[in-house]
Amino acid sequence: MIDFSELYPGSIVKHKYAKSGEAMSLYDIQKYKEAVENGDPSYYGTISGVPINKAWLLKFGFKELHFGIFELELNKERISTYMDKIFTVFYDIKMDKLCIEITYLRFLGKNDIENYTHDLPHIKYVHQLQSLLYLLSGVKLNMDQWQSATK
Repeated sequence: MIDFSELYPGSIVKHKYAKSGEAMSLYDIQKYKEAVENGDPSYYGTISGVPINKAWLLKFGFKELHFGIFELELNKERISTYMDKIFTVFYDIKMDKLCIEITYLRFLGKNDIENYTHDLPHIKYVHQLQSLLYLLSGVKLNMDQWQSATK
């Protein structure tokens, strides 16, 4: 069962009553929340996560580097006259592991680079990746965007 606090309108999840069990957008989070709170067996627990795989990573704009490692540079932000901050997300298909790299580039005197890497092993599903990308970039990604982007 998915914790409804992980969802927002447009989250891509799997619903056991969906046609052929395919992934679908979830716009009725409130109904799900109420069903969970009320223990409604007709809806409770019928939503599950869609595992992250190569196809989803490519739809999200990741580039395959090598050996099953994918990279997505999210945003480059000028945080001062002399410094940029870059968020890069990496996903290793073989290890089923996601990590974020935050890079600070300083342009004062000689160029200086600082990297910080944070492993996020709990992110295993597409809706979790959507939420992470939204938090880092401010862009909500829904099924309609993916369908139009992949045509």
